[in-house]
Amino acid sequence: MPALPAPGAGVTHTRPLAELRHADSAAFGGKSASLGELLAAEIAVPPGFAISTSAFRSFVEEAGLAGKIATELAHASSDDIDSVGAASHAIS
Repeated sequence: MPALPAPGAGVTHTRPLAELRHADSAAFGGKSASLGELLAAEIAVPPGFAISTSAFRSFVEEAGLAGKIATELAHASSDDIDSVGAASHAIS
């Protein structure tokens, strides 16, 4: 199993939703950033956290899944839910 980064190693894969703004959309996704904006506007949103896109990329790399994902997606059709489901099951 690969070693985890040392604490404080400069990798931030999670952030509280309350800290996110639209500028964080690329790193944490649009939905998470929008929830952060709602919290900033004092609109009731359950507290939570977001996992970064870099965390996903790191996971895919460490697990060696990039090739499998690419192969399965090449056989899936976005307008055929059954082929997307089959690709999903094949990857997991």
